[in-house]
Amino acid sequence: MADDTIRPVDDRTLAAWRTLQTVPGQPQWLDVPILVERLDDASDRRKIVLRAMTEEQRSLGLCAVYTNEWYPGCMATNPFSHYFPVLWHVLEARRLRGITGPLRLQVLKAVWAVFPSGLRRVVLLKFIVAPEYTVTGSLVEQLYNCPLQVFFQRFFGLPRDYRERTSQPSDVRGRAIHAGYRRALSAYLETGDAERATDAYRSGVWNEWTRSIQVLLSLKETRDGGVPKDVRTSFAAAGTIVEQITSLAATGEPAAELYFERLFYSVTRGLSGRADRVEVPRQPTAPIRVAEVKTRAGFGERDPFTGSSFPGGLQALAYRELLQSIGFAAVDAVVELVENERILPLPLDQHPIVQRLRLDLTRRDERVVDLVAQARNVFYCVASGLFTGYDRYRLDQATQNWRLPAVVGQFDLLSESPPCTPCPARTRQVCRQSRDREGRALDGLFRYAPPALFSYWVWFHRQLKAEEHAERERLFHLVHTPPLALENEGITLCDLRLAHQDDRFVTLERPGRRLDTRIREEDTVLVTPQWPDGVLARIPRPGELFSVEGRVVELGEYHIVIELRDRVPLAPAGHDPLYRVDQLTGFDMRAWQLEGLADFYVSSLAAAPARGRALHWRELPTLTQTILGLRPPAPPRTDGAPPSWLAGGLNASQRRALAAALALQPGELLLVQGPPGTGKTALIAAIVRGLLAQSLLDPVRPPERRPVLVLTNTHRAANEVVLKIAQSAPEVLPFLVRVGSEREDMEETVAHQTLPALAGLSARQRCDLPPDDEAAIEELLACSRRAQVIRDHAAVFVATLGSADAVELRGITFETVIVDEAGQATEPACLQALRRLPFGYRGRMVLVGDENQLPPVVTTLDPPPYWDDLQRLGIRPSDSLRTSLFERLHRLFPQACIRLTEQYRMNEPICTLVSHVFYEGALRAADERVAERRLAQWLAELGATPLPGLIGQSPPVLYLDTSDDPLARDSGAVFAAEDEGRVNEREAELIAQLLAEFVGGLPEHVHGKVVEQIGVISPYRRQNTLLRQRLTRAHPALGAVRVDTVDRFQGGEREIVVVSLVNSNAEGVIGPLHAEWRRLNVALSRARSLLVLVGDRTTFTAPERTPEEAEARERFRRVFARLDELAAHGQARIVPTRALYRTEASDAR
Repeated sequence: MADDTIRPVDDRTLAAWRTLQTVPGQPQWLDVPILVERLDDASDRRKIVLRAMTEEQRSLGLCAVYTNEWYPGCMATNPFSHYFPVLWHVLEARRLRGITGPLRLQVLKAVWAVFPSGLRRVVLLKFIVAPEYTVTGSLVEQLYNCPLQVFFQRFFGLPRDYRERTSQPSDVRGRAIHAGYRRALSAYLETGDAERATDAYRSGVWNEWTRSIQVLLSLKETRDGGVPKDVRTSFAAAGTIVEQITSLAATGEPAAELYFERLFYSVTRGLSGRADRVEVPRQPTAPIRVAEVKTRAGFGERDPFTGSSFPGGLQALAYRELLQSIGFAAVDAVVELVENERILPLPLDQHPIVQRLRLDLTRRDERVVDLVAQARNVFYCVASGLFTGYDRYRLDQATQNWRLPAVVGQFDLLSESPPCTPCPARTRQVCRQSRDREGRALDGLFRYAPPALFSYWVWFHRQLKAEEHAERERLFHLVHTPPLALENEGITLCDLRLAHQDDRFVTLERPGRRLDTRIREEDTVLVTPQWPDGVLARIPRPGELFSVEGRVVELGEYHIVIELRDRVPLAPAGHDPLYRVDQLTGFDMRAWQLEGLADFYVSSLAAAPARGRALHWRELPTLTQTILGLRPPAPPRTDGAPPSWLAGGLNASQRRALAAALALQPGELLLVQGPPGTGKTALIAAIVRGLLAQSLLDPVRPPERRPVLVLTNTHRAANEVVLKIAQSAPEVLPFLVRVGSEREDMEETVAHQTLPALAGLSARQRCDLPPDDEAAIEELLACSRRAQVIRDHAAVFVATLGSADAVELRGITFETVIVDEAGQATEPACLQALRRLPFGYRGRMVLVGDENQLPPVVTTLDPPPYWDDLQRLGIRPSDSLRTSLFERLHRLFPQACIRLTEQYRMNEPICTLVSHVFYEGALRAADERVAERRLAQWLAELGATPLPGLIGQSPPVLYLDTSDDPLARDSGAVFAAEDEGRVNEREAELIAQLLAEFVGGLPEHVHGKVVEQIGVISPYRRQNTLLRQRLTRAHPALGAVRVDTVDRFQGGEREIVVVSLVNSNAEGVIGPLHAEWRRLNVALSRARSLLVLVGDRTTFTAPERTPEEAEARERFRRVFARLDELAAHGQARIVPTRALYRTEASDAR
């Protein structure tokens, strides 16, 4: 494990197995992990025989699992126990999918059984299946309430249909009171001052109401013009809430440390959570207390004796079990319900779920274990797809009973009735109990779908689930893997010391030992203390309550600065104050791509003219047929010339694309390929302007249907669209809304177009708390009125694909949806655009992208199994989630694509290089001004002249050839990941000296403007860290140079771009990052005036080592051949580096 103070896992497992054998026939509580492989066939539905082994694959012999937890000599079985059916389904699904590796079980209870035949064997009674798959406590509660809802939402990914659903205030009142309560409690425990606690409460309530766009769009005055009850109640609750706090909290020295929404995770239960509040006592013998706060009663468990209902019981039980499994012996739990103006606390032992099941929380009650384990195990089985697989008839059968009786053993461990009202399966008419207005349900969701649509869904769903599975295993990996191994992977930093802590910012350092890591700025991390905790009596592991989540804001050579969600613990006297930092991915993020895929599937079927029978693909909407690759889109209509007021400033290819976009008819699709610098954003701004003008002349357009929505793959791209519209079509801004709240990286122009800012609640204004409650309520209502008017009159919305179901967009559809950066988005992500078209996809869709630039970023790289039916969809055996919708459709229907061919970024030599290697020579400079742009011209604009030196006297392309430089060999693969973590110290030194020579020769007053226009690119994060360090050392001004990976530089441009290839070795290894040849295109096409390439041509032009490298090697050969041609014509310079910038230090190295 991650901690030397804990006995190694294998030793504990072997000791537990030996203990079992000393007490035959007597079940024992073990709580140890094992790996198992099935030995018998699947025909026996009463017994499973397994080969068991330790984590290190040391044999434990054979073991078995029987139905109802039976074993020879047992006094009573457990009727309808879930353990056997869940394990049977999981093992059978793994067999059908060809998964050959062992399955991990956390064995909770087992027995050394003696059979009448004399056979002796371990029988497993209770266990957690695949504990590496992390399930959050809220999801466990969802399974308890309705297993079928988990199937529809967590496996299938079914979302709500927000075309028809407008926003509602829902539980904002409860959240506001909860936020105020949390702030008031924290302030009171810190100061003991009730007045400060009251101010903190008001601040929390105000912040919650004003940060919610949902509130702005739904808050309405009462019929008589009065203040809505929800708003007044939340503010008026201050007195009673603070009174409650002062009566419960002790004054003086607090008896417990207070943690809010801290992450905690159990590696043995496969559970994680963020309880609203955890109180950790200062006395190790006292119990810790976990509080789960519910903001509305909603669907709660009903007390059989009193009839009262209360929510949150199972979630609190799960958190209690989770914390006990971590090592906290005594855990108290309470559920606190926000009710009107008060917080109503209910101890867990008085909760209706405990009363109904007659659970005994004073001892280890196996019914508690069964309750939590059943909810967690069944969730894993259903949500991972191991319950049904992708057999359409098993999928159909699964929807027959909301309890999923095939895997849910004990119905009394489920809710008495499902919460149907808020369930999207009911509102989308796919649940058997739902009916539409004509009495027809969408029956046969899986059975009646056309084979092409079903195959399409299966292909992408399997890959998205593989991505999700990898993310859910991240926490287990952090806890289960030794820290040194994690550091070698580049995702952990150990032995860090606290240098400084200022409020939420902490600086950790490791003097004398460089921070070589794949962690970078903006990453989410966990900071965990590395000294024995007084309660656990051992060193905490990541996620064990004492870890603090944060965001990396600065990464230096020997230090890291992190913005934390809470203060990091300080080491007590006598302990070395060491910390570790772990990279944390979004293991509990919303699966919005899965939702886009499911919505496409259901919406396509719902729009078909028939139900209750098998459908043909021709009965699906026209746009669905095109997306499936079965119906070619209409050829672009480019004959109609756009008006001069709209097409002014556009080149010929842009005008053709504009004309085609404006001529689209409902149900049609247009592809626009935009190579680097070709003005894709300017084209989008022109299309938006033209569509808005058309809509103003349309007298029959319904008010809920708006002209145009622009969706992008990143926030940066969305911001650029708004900026371009502001620049080229400012008359559109009064009708434009940038979806979402203000972000730190937003320009002022963009931030002003967000709905809160337009309504008068910008980030700065929200910080100013009105002087009293009445003023706050009046300002809130006034802003709400303005927001609703603005949204009702807005015609253009700009958002990211991930926010296509944002509150601002609910209840409205769009005549045209434009997707920018479509080549970088996975195909399921692009399907989000279809969710905003009218019913039946009777709208227009424009995809703007370039499949020759970076593909979508995904975790799993291997494509899933291929079957023949996919061929007619245009899906190839080599395709995967990295193949975008744009690439597949362009491959299938090249006649439906318009390519932009005139670029405004690169001068002629750089453009020639990029065009020859990646665009068959079709790309050219838009005009002479672009073609003839040179470094000297740019410097002259700044009032400086280039001085002697490599950069100052270089033609537009400079290549530093390290092929014969013995010092320029790379470090080799450091990390076991796609980003191998290679570094090349000689390349870093060359680049630092090259830029220091250039900047140092310029007047100091232009340094700031010059370094703003220098970009340094390398595919490896670790090399970029080294480059930043070397640049800062070489010249103070170079610390401001942007150094980044190719992936993060896409869409950016600079006057000077330096590319460090890094790989240089005798074996000719280029690695998986360079094997993706599109990364090279992006790197070479970022420069306007000067491109500097640093690297070893012999490594990159060597014979390919794998078939996947073949195309990349060929592209690199073309690059270096074209460089030789450019050098022969004086447009490039090739400089061997063997004797360049040599120093005594480098020679010594």
